[in-house]
Amino acid sequence: NIPNTILEGDNAGKELRVKASIIAGAIDVAGEADYYRFNAKAGLTLSAEFNGFDVAVGDSVIGALRLFYVERDGSLSLVSQNFQNFEGFDAFLIDAPLEKSGDYVIEVSAPNFVSFGYNEDGSPILFPLDETGNGALRSGDYNLTMYIVAGK
Repeated sequence: NIPNTILEGDNAGKELRVKASIIAGAIDVAGEADYYRFNAKAGLTLSAEFNGFDVAVGDSVIGALRLFYVERDGSLSLVSQNFQNFEGFDAFLIDAPLEKSGDYVIEVSAPNFVSFGYNEDGSPILFPLDETGNGALRSGDYNLTMYIVAGK
């Protein structure tokens, strides 16, 4: 249980129950991905934050997050993804809906690009890392913070 500081809305004045994890990890080589599996009930929401560049925790790395639902046949269905937040180069998933009960997987990777906004047509302006001599930003240390909130 955590203090509820919400003053208005559906969860104002209610008890908040949060499950949280902090994982220290590393992408050792470009192209590597780390996977974290967990079980959750339908109706919860997950937020996850990757810290490896904007909040360096060792050798800097620019990371990406993808959240998958594990189907009965073992295949993965994409639920949510992010490779940068709106303020920097660290990835952040905010209130990703966990619509089904079962297993989920978070993938942590270090893509070969960063985004510098959008063109007039709405397409992203992508800056390659390997091809510009910045490939060292595709490996390094990170913290992954995840929390699940029970409530509306």
